Amino acid sequence: MPIARRAISAIIQFVKDVSSEVWGAAKVLASGISHAARIAVDAAKTLWRWWNTYVPRWIRWAVCGAGIMLIVYLILGFGTGGVVAGMKTWLASSNVLDGRSCLRQGSIAAGIQSGIGSVSAGSPFAIMQSAGATGLLWKAMAGVGALVGAALSWIFPGK
Repeated sequence: MPIARRAISAIIQFVKDVSSEVWGAAKVLASGISHAARIAVDAAKTLWRWWNTYVPRWIRWAVCGAGIMLIVYLILGFGTGGVVAGMKTWLASSNVLDGRSCLRQGSIAAGIQSGIGSVSAGSPFAIMQSAGATGLLWKAMAGVGALVGAALSWIFPGK
């Protein structure tokens, strides 16, 4: 039995040594992650100060306007490559869309289309749908947002 006791004792010591090493490595890792997080926060603060100090106000407003319009674009049910695929509600004009493009079921765009019913060619919804399916709409909305943001920076002067 002494051999079995020595074997069990050796296994217990091995587990203690390994767990000690793992715990030490975890502490080093946590310290490294904490340090990296502090560096990231400091970099973000520095970037924010630089942005507010050196970038002209009208450019900051234009970038914010473009960003807001892109968020609205995504909320409407579109993506940067066109109409977002999800649960497939196929559009009537299959020549406009490839087999992957469709309105996302439950999106605002899908709700508008269901309220309209049959969308006639040349209607404002059809034009927006075509622009969205080709990916042109996100560029237009970002441009409009940038122009509105720049204009608002002159309408509402500040620091």
